[in-house]
Parts: sequence; C-alpha cells; structure tokens
Amino acid sequence: MTNEVHHKLYQFSEEMSLSYCKSRIKVEDFSKPKIVYREIGQVMDACIVPPNIVINNKLYMISGDNLEHLLRFFNSKVFNKTTFLKANLTGGKGIDFMELIHVPLVSECDLSLLEEKDIDRVLYSFYGLTTKEVDFLEDRMF
Repeated sequence: MTNEVHHKLYQFSEEMSLSYCKSRIKVEDFSKPKIVYREIGQVMDACIVPPNIVINNKLYMISGDNLEHLLRFFNSKVFNKTTFLKANLTGGKGIDFMELIHVPLVSECDLSLLEEKDIDRVLYSFYGLTTKEVDFLEDRMF
C-alpha cells in the first residue's frame, strides 16, 4: 500500500521542487527564518527557527519562501508515512533526499492558512487518495 500512495504523490507535474544548491548553506542563511529538522528520527518533526539562530551538524535547515507551507507539508501524515519512510532512520535526510521531494504549489494547495487538523484532509483530497489509502495512512502506527 505504501508504494501505491507514494506513487500517487509523485504523479503531479506542477509541483514545487525542493532543489537545493549542491553548495553548503551560506552564512547569511542563518540570519533568516528557517525550517530546522533532525538528522535522526522516525518522523520529520520540523519547526521554524527565528533569524540569527545557529544550528549544529545534527540538524538540517531550509531557508527561503513559503516556510509555513513547507513546514505543514513536512509535518503531515502524508509526508511522514510515505516519503519520509524512504529516508534512512539513522540519517540520510540531507541534500540528496530533499532534492527528490516535490511539494504541492502554494497556489494549488495553500497549507499555511489551515488548522493543523485539516492539513492531512486537504492533502488526501489534493493527491486524490482513495478511501482505502486514507484509511491506511490514518491507521498505520509508528
């Protein structure tokens, strides 16, 4: 079932790609708000960190536009129970992993304005998941 759901998530052609620069994060990125997430964990558990906070090498960061939208996508059941499972639980969530992720465009599915409880419902609808696929995602425990 996971492969069916995962395949559906990648069928959409108009998506926001999280293509990172192959170069390292620039010093000025620390002076901006950013999404930060752990190197090791079973779920993303991402959060937004205010400007001028420096992180260590056990965390990854994403800076740029639409941080609220990205944060809600990364913390959704859809992402954590399909795409995120492909990451190595002992790391492997850096540049190579993130370059493979496609997020719905804000104009098609703006998650930043939604209550947390509604995010998964909107993503299920956006991706056209069947009742069986939604039940699978809702009932699966880590």
